[in-house]
Amino acid sequence: MRSVVIYLKDAEKTAVTEVLSTFAKSFPGPEWISPLTGDPTIWIRYYDEYLSELELEDLVDLVKALGQMPSIALIADISGRINGEKEAKFITDKLLSVFSGVANNGYSEHYWSLTEINSDATREVLRFFDSQGWYDKLTHQKE
Repeated sequence: MRSVVIYLKDAEKTAVTEVLSTFAKSFPGPEWISPLTGDPTIWIRYYDEYLSELELEDLVDLVKALGQMPSIALIADISGRINGEKEAKFITDKLLSVFSGVANNGYSEHYWSLTEINSDATREVLRFFDSQGWYDKLTHQKE
C-alpha cells in the first residue's frame, strides 16, 4: 500500500468526520473505507502518531508549509492493486477543498497544496502521488 498524509489546520475532528462520512463509510480497523460501494481502494484513519514519526527537519518543513502545527492529521492508505493517483487526488480534494491544509506522499518530500495538486504542478520533476515518475527517476539514477 501507498499512503497520503493530509495535515489540516484549524479543523475539529467532528467536522472532519462529517466530511469523511460523505464519501467513505465507517469500518472496523481503519476508521473509514472508500468508495462507499464496491471494492474498497482507500483506507482512512486519523494519524495521531505523526509527531513521533516525523524527523525534526520534516516537521519544520510541515509547519512552514502549513503556517502552524496541524490540528489534525489523517492517513489514507491506497491499494497497491491500482495506480492510485486518481484516488489520492480524490481524497485530498475532498478534504482540502473544505479544510485548510497540505498533503504529503511517499514519492516526494514536498507538502502539496490543493492548488498545486489540481494544477499538476511538479516538484523535483514529480507530480503529486506520481508513482510512475518516481519509478522513472529512480531507474535513471541507477543508470
